[in-house]
Amino acid sequence: MRLLTCLLMLLGGVAAAAQIRTVPLEDLLEETAAGADSSSLRFGTTALKAGPMREDAGPSRYIFPFENGGQKPVRIVSIGSNCSCVRALQGVGTVAPGEASQIVMEFDPTGHPGRFLRKLFVRSDEAVRPVAVLTLEVEVLSANPLADYYPVDMGTLRLRRDSVSFSAGRPAEAAIRAVNVGNGSFSPEFETAFLPSCIKVSSEPQTLAPGQEGMIQIRYEPGEEETPAETARLRLMVRGTGTTPLRSVIFIEIKK
Repeated sequence: MRLLTCLLMLLGGVAAAAQIRTVPLEDLLEETAAGADSSSLRFGTTALKAGPMREDAGPSRYIFPFENGGQKPVRIVSIGSNCSCVRALQGVGTVAPGEASQIVMEFDPTGHPGRFLRKLFVRSDEAVRPVAVLTLEVEVLSANPLADYYPVDMGTLRLRRDSVSFSAGRPAEAAIRAVNVGNGSFSPEFETAFLPSCIKVSSEPQTLAPGQEGMIQIRYEPGEEETPAETARLRLMVRGTGTTPLRSVIFIEIKK
């Protein structure tokens, strides 16, 4: 009898487990207006597009008008978003039958350069899933275009890139664009004591005025005895940039 009871309990656990449904991660991250068809709320539009704006332009607001086209009051219980940069300033509350209202979306571009699709998820007492997804397509221009073109931050210097590559045994030259973002003139100095003699480094011009652009020239002049047996990865440190040594390194690769 005890054995039969254990078997029944085991079968019951299997049946219960069979009812568990795995929800894909994308379903958790990306909600849809599954309750929109059954909702009484009628929006004039659920998608707006903002013109290009600067990252330091400050918050802007966008209006999504709607009305209750049903026979019963509808209570908007919450409005969520897919980014901390966007929020609803107005919209939560009860809307009577035939009443017109609006949801005001505020978007703050600070710290969000790029192209995005920002969303508000409107939930009402009509359904569990959102009854509307309000979208705003935005393009945010960086407040510092120089940082976009020179993404490598070395304190006083900003570089277009921080690595170069050469083929072993083949003389070549590589140039890295740089700009002085400091308040005074800057003359780049390079720590070459730990580099092989086949690597030559210079800057053009030797001194950069504030805001001036220049080039870091890296030449590879291999001799017969200097061809590596395997790929070599070297580090060139730029001195005097006012930042940590780890952030002042240019990587040089000599591929076998």
